[in-house]
Amino acid sequence: MAARINEKQHTFCNPINISYRYQEGYYGREAADPSVVLFRGEYYLFASHCEGYWFSTDLYEWNFVSIDPEIMPEIEKFAPTAYEYRDTLYLVHSENGSIFKSSDPKSGRWEYVGRPLDLADPMVFVDDDQRIYCYYGCSDKLPLYVAELDGENNMALTGTPKPCIYSNPEEHGFEVPGDSNTRYEGECWLEGAWAVKNEGKYYLQYAVPGTEYRTYADGCYVADSPMGPFVYCENSPVSCKATGYVTGAGHGSLIRDLKGNWWKFGTVSISVNHRFERRIVMTPARFNAYGELECNMSCADYPMFLPNESERPFESPGPGWNLLSFGCRTECSSFIPGHESANAVDENIRSWWSAESGIRGEYLILDLGSVCIVNGIAVNFADEQAENTGRREGSINYSYLLEYSMDGSCFKVLADCSKHGRCGKFATDTSHDYYEVCEGAAIRYLRLTNMGNVPAGGKFAVSGLRVFGTAPGRKPAEVTNAEVTRDIADRRKVHLRWDPVEGADGYEIFYGIHADSLNITCKVFKTNEITLCNLNTGNTYFFVITAFNTCGSSEAGRIYSIL
Repeated sequence: MAARINEKQHTFCNPINISYRYQEGYYGREAADPSVVLFRGEYYLFASHCEGYWFSTDLYEWNFVSIDPEIMPEIEKFAPTAYEYRDTLYLVHSENGSIFKSSDPKSGRWEYVGRPLDLADPMVFVDDDQRIYCYYGCSDKLPLYVAELDGENNMALTGTPKPCIYSNPEEHGFEVPGDSNTRYEGECWLEGAWAVKNEGKYYLQYAVPGTEYRTYADGCYVADSPMGPFVYCENSPVSCKATGYVTGAGHGSLIRDLKGNWWKFGTVSISVNHRFERRIVMTPARFNAYGELECNMSCADYPMFLPNESERPFESPGPGWNLLSFGCRTECSSFIPGHESANAVDENIRSWWSAESGIRGEYLILDLGSVCIVNGIAVNFADEQAENTGRREGSINYSYLLEYSMDGSCFKVLADCSKHGRCGKFATDTSHDYYEVCEGAAIRYLRLTNMGNVPAGGKFAVSGLRVFGTAPGRKPAEVTNAEVTRDIADRRKVHLRWDPVEGADGYEIFYGIHADSLNITCKVFKTNEITLCNLNTGNTYFFVITAFNTCGSSEAGRIYSIL
């Protein structure tokens, strides 16, 4: 039976597949610092200097609204936030603080309201009593502040802004800069506030230690009043992903969808072509039995059910398909030294295969090693030698063929994007296409071939041709004999080592301050030890380690604890 793409997908895979804009001086794309809000039964997504914003009915298909920067220069600023007040949508950006409003945001028409104060990374929260609070701050020295605004007086400032959160990397390991939280001489950037209310409590999230790091994460404080005082949530970081294909999970937004489920939008760091080369992810969140916010980042770069497809997305985030492509054999038409074809299957968004050109016919082939049942395929493009353009490539999209084979010689078309967009839809300039294969299909080889011009005049480059499903064989046995050692001199660190498991491709560590709520995760490949440096000094921690391969994951096994 021929393999075919499911035109009505039930799953998605991060990064979310919007038209990331090329930024002048970046030599690549970016959208970051996402602010997602619900307005009149639809979702609106605003991100840093994107020349517009998106709206959606389902948190999956996003429709772009273009804004002319000549008419509204603020749309080019960093870190926007949007909020609803009295059936009107308000918008304010960082670097300025000017507030606009619209009763019809789909039209792209906005009206200037006022500028209460100079704002950096603002977030505006409207309480149940319609009182309005603005949280803001972006600094390696200053705290986050909160101020009340007057909704009946053009959002004018009411009273004096009040400090509410300070960084504390001496006690909170995840606030230490660096890709492994070990750049101790660096300064922690405290930024990206986002506030929500749940069961009478006010949860204030904050982003640290810097957007360019894999460790970019959100911590959380909680209070009984929107003005504080705020108390640190000891299970922080509440949103953290420092390993895997996509890394970074800080500075975003937390929303409750129309079904009552919580979703976290966060910023992913690539930071190769430019420090601010970034993407956006969406993951399920919840408030646990201890009243703490937590996000399910274990599934952040694996196929997950669409929001409309799952009643309990945190507990049952996806179909459980396995990663089949890691480290598999590859072949390509050409490559640039340092960008070999193996980079397309190394589970690292910061490295990529690049062909020598962007011309038609450049190709990449994957050999999964055996015939597997393939359920999902993610095609993640990278920007290699893109032109320095500061615009959208609205009329240009990736043009390619995705083919499959059982024997490596006779290939059949799985997805033809040579003339249209994904699955024949209207062409848009997307760079993280994801396909769901109907009922799973028997496949061993995949071939991705360039069929046209590459956006921004770049090379044909792929950071991840990621394949999901099930391979023949057995899943790994349980992990045993783990040793967990906390650093006496620096309690922010812990070293874990365990016996290698035969047949394992990698391991996932789940940990946290409650044995029944291990909210932080970490994946490692081809090693049986790791040092984690993102702990809080004052907490006891619990750990579970699982092994995984292309056939599945082991049982959780023993829970380890350390004071």
